[in-house]
Amino acid sequence: MLSNHYQHTLRLTLWFSELTPEAQTYVLNLLKVLPLQAGERLYSKGDKGSGFHCVLEGRIRVSNINSGGKEMVLAYLDKGSSFGEISMFDGLGRTHDAHAEGQTTLAFISESDF
Repeated sequence: MLSNHYQHTLRLTLWFSELTPEAQTYVLNLLKVLPLQAGERLYSKGDKGSGFHCVLEGRIRVSNINSGGKEMVLAYLDKGSSFGEISMFDGLGRTHDAHAEGQTTLAFISESDF
């Protein structure tokens, strides 16, 4: 189970706060903590989606590589941001790259946990 500090972070997010208390407990029991080092790749465009993430600490850089080979940053996902849920439902590959910007900690639920 997540630490009280990380649970507090989740309770402040819209997606988690909208769950019933029973669903919150269920989700908390499924979540795993995923630490990433600065610059570490979480996944690349085209990778098979494996689950849902929420930033607990740090930041994720979401980007694509343009036709000239340069990285185009699409978004920075900060503490409380959630992402990856679409791949749990559509079965398609990831549409972008995701890397840790500095030391980052994510909550993760694998699609196989459901």
